Amino acid sequence: MEDIKIFARRLVSQNKNRYKYGKYDLDLSYITDDIIAMGLPASGIEGNYRNNIIEVVNFLQERHKDKFKVFNLCSEKLYDPVMFDGFMANFP
Repeated sequence: MEDIKIFARRLVSQNKNRYKYGKYDLDLSYITDDIIAMGLPASGIEGNYRNNIIEVVNFLQERHKDKFKVFNLCSEKLYDPVMFDGFMANFP
């Protein structure tokens, strides 16, 4: 099942670079040491082929412990700030 998820995520990402480190394979890129751009985190079925929101939260907590803020720029898809322990904001 995990191989299918990885295949689906890479298919959705197309030619974009993916962040691959340890257990993580995410659609995100470091713009600078302090700024990351990433695809919209998802849950449920969508989380199988997009960045899974739980994996994103775990990654951010593990690599940037309480020193991050997520800015959601996709007004069509809002997610609960509680998922990111309040370290997020929805725009616009």
